[in-house]
Amino acid sequence: GNVTLDPETHEMSAESSVRLTGREYRLAEYLIRNRNVLLSTERILSNVWEFDTDAELNVVWVYISALRKKMKQIGADSEISAARGVGYRLEKKQRS
Repeated sequence: GNVTLDPETHEMSAESSVRLTGREYRLAEYLIRNRNVLLSTERILSNVWEFDTDAELNVVWVYISALRKKMKQIGADSEISAARGVGYRLEKKQRS
């Protein structure tokens, strides 16, 4: 899609840009590298957070929510869709 990440500034850009936290950046990068792949919450947690983290699965939900808001804010033509009980996928927005 039209979303790009700048590793120097940690900005995500589309029609405009927004700065991401370090964790948001790593999550966005992981989703982009695996676009159109359904990723379980557990897989996201183990690949974006450190292996020795005390974080629980709900932290992934919080960061997904924050990233969705930022993607909407910058006019991204991609979205993070959820498959209930399975995981998340970055994909092109569906046209109505």
